[in-house]
Amino acid sequence: MICDMASQFDFYDGGGLDICFMGGLEADMHGNVNAHQSSSGFVGIGGFANITGATKTVVFCMTFTAKGLKARRTGAGVEILSEGSIPKFRREIAGISFSAKNAIRRGQRVLYVTERCVFELTPDGLKLCEVFPGIDEVKQVREMVEFDL
Repeated sequence: MICDMASQFDFYDGGGLDICFMGGLEADMHGNVNAHQSSSGFVGIGGFANITGATKTVVFCMTFTAKGLKARRTGAGVEILSEGSIPKFRREIAGISFSAKNAIRRGQRVLYVTERCVFELTPDGLKLCEVFPGIDEVKQVREMVEFDL
């Protein structure tokens, strides 16, 4: 589709996208995502709210931790070579760019894909629905989040 910017945002706002893949700085226990506020400052979210607010399926692509994470794919799955020092799945986040409560109300499907696992948004918060081969579910996922899954 080729269109001018005003029409593009009407397309987003009208639910024209079936699926989108977005990044995020951090996510909380409810499934809210912060994509605009970091320790280094505040940045605008551009069309992030328009795109995620009306798309039927939203997939957030994030690493599980930041600052120092090194992972590699092996024949057996995924190996974490060094863990990041900043957790990205937290009890509370610095700001909300994507509201999980509104997504549930709208009936959106929301997934959070990392290098080691996949979460899905439910009315009760994040549900761990897949752990990749080579990852220890307890030590490398459950014990590293600040809330119960």
